[in-house]
Amino acid sequence: MGVGKPRDSCLVATALGSKRRMRRDEPSYLAKHPAPRVLSDPAQYQCIPTTELQPWTFQTGQKERTLRVTDRRTVNSFESIHDASMAGAGIALLSSWYTAEYLQSGRLVAIALKDAQPKELAVRAMYPTRRQVLPKVRMFVEAMRGVLG
Repeated sequence: MGVGKPRDSCLVATALGSKRRMRRDEPSYLAKHPAPRVLSDPAQYQCIPTTELQPWTFQTGQKERTLRVTDRRTVNSFESIHDASMAGAGIALLSSWYTAEYLQSGRLVAIALKDAQPKELAVRAMYPTRRQVLPKVRMFVEAMRGVLG
């Protein structure tokens, strides 16, 4: 599976759905630093960037805006971003599937901006060819499309 734009043009990419993202943080960090209200605010905050999705992309009405997030640390996995956010290291842009239970329990807080929302990312199944796709691969793709679509 892939998220965002496919990197390898030799692979077949089949759309499965989209990944909704929200800005999130741990309550103790937000107690010391009030939550950002508008898109330009994050420059004043510690944000946890990833090498995978840089810059952060937001929808502002019909326009798309990017926000280059820098910090003294950069991580290369969403699990690391999640762990750093849970430890109070700063604001993270995470998917709902990583954070749903933590939001419900209050261990993470969703941050809503007045003027923008994170752009949803396409989720795709990636495989080498449309010919001779194994039945179990087809079944998996259809099951994932039902979950994410």
